[in-house]
Amino acid sequence: MWHAFRDFPYIEQTPLYSYYFTGTMGYHMGGLINQILFKRKQNDFMEMMFHHIVTMYLYVFGYMGNIRTGAVVSFLHDITDISVSWTRVWAETRHKAVAAVSFVFAQFMWAYFRIYWLGNCIYVLVFQLHWYAASPYMQPSFGFMLICLLVLHVYWQYLMIGILLNYANKGVAEDTVNNVRYSRAKDEDGGEKRE
Repeated sequence: MWHAFRDFPYIEQTPLYSYYFTGTMGYHMGGLINQILFKRKQNDFMEMMFHHIVTMYLYVFGYMGNIRTGAVVSFLHDITDISVSWTRVWAETRHKAVAAVSFVFAQFMWAYFRIYWLGNCIYVLVFQLHWYAASPYMQPSFGFMLICLLVLHVYWQYLMIGILLNYANKGVAEDTVNNVRYSRAKDEDGGEKRE
């Protein structure tokens, strides 16, 4: 993070950086379009819309402003997306014990990367680095947007811990977004019931 602004604003970007950054930006642009067109009826529409708008702001202005730290922040998010996606895969199978262990692992990954390390990155970017951009408002606006993401991550961590505790206490994991319930009770094929 300390070297992210060496030679700023004339930082020479490596080709892999540009591919990674624009590729992940395209992924998030697709998420924003998908959110607008197809997810209006989900319970978390406003939170996700806010998340997608903040993310696109950070990507677009980070890329235009030649700010490298966006790749670091993106990488912290991508690492946890792997464990969350892995958990979703297991949740759709009959192996609910594996899904539960995967969910717990995803929570540790989420807390470590999206809360602890993102919080550290925000602290360094906002309070320890003195970088100069084309606009004096760029650093505070980036800091504010990153803090918004951090607050969303803490909120989602809280919701996911609630799902975990509900499953541990009642045997039911309820996805409040898609209104899907998983219980420890067995269906006629021996798998866990999905209501």
